[in-house]
Amino acid sequence: DFSVLFVLHKQPNRGLPRGRKRDYSGMAVHSAASSVRPASRKSHIFLTGRPGVGKTTAIRRVIELVQAEQKTSLDGCVGGGEAVDGFYTEERREVGRGGSKRVGFDVVTLSGERQSLADAMPDTPDPTKRRPRFVVGRYGVNLDKFERAVLPILRKYVGRQCQDQVLIVDEVGKMEAFSNDFLEHVKQ
Repeated sequence: DFSVLFVLHKQPNRGLPRGRKRDYSGMAVHSAASSVRPASRKSHIFLTGRPGVGKTTAIRRVIELVQAEQKTSLDGCVGGGEAVDGFYTEERREVGRGGSKRVGFDVVTLSGERQSLADAMPDTPDPTKRRPRFVVGRYGVNLDKFERAVLPILRKYVGRQCQDQVLIVDEVGKMEAFSNDFLEHVKQ
């Protein structure tokens, strides 16, 4: 086994036309994509950085690069599964009069399933509704939906030696850490 750690940092938008933002994710994408090419042993790539630096964007680009490179299904591993499997997280935003605001987070599997990971709680709590059991900041975590989407993917890979397969796990954070089953599968 070997591991690679990439850290993304925001860079100033100096020199860019007004209203344009720098693409932070490109720094690690090609290095990460070349690191996930089939090898004779299992590898781990960790991508870290502050919120908003482009970690999920980088992961989505790595997924595209690996899928383009490995167009065919793989035989003899997880029943001939896909070359890339796993999930990533996305912000859920609502557009209103004052612009857009974040209203939650979704977990999106690479097979296309989308589940709500967390929903923003109202500023004024409704006394008729129960407070969510798991809370991070102003977000109530939907642990059941998260586990329903993610655990079947992780269970396919526990104990398997799939050298030509890439498993994407985007986000092992506070919200996901409420799931003991998730943490156990990621450790394995």
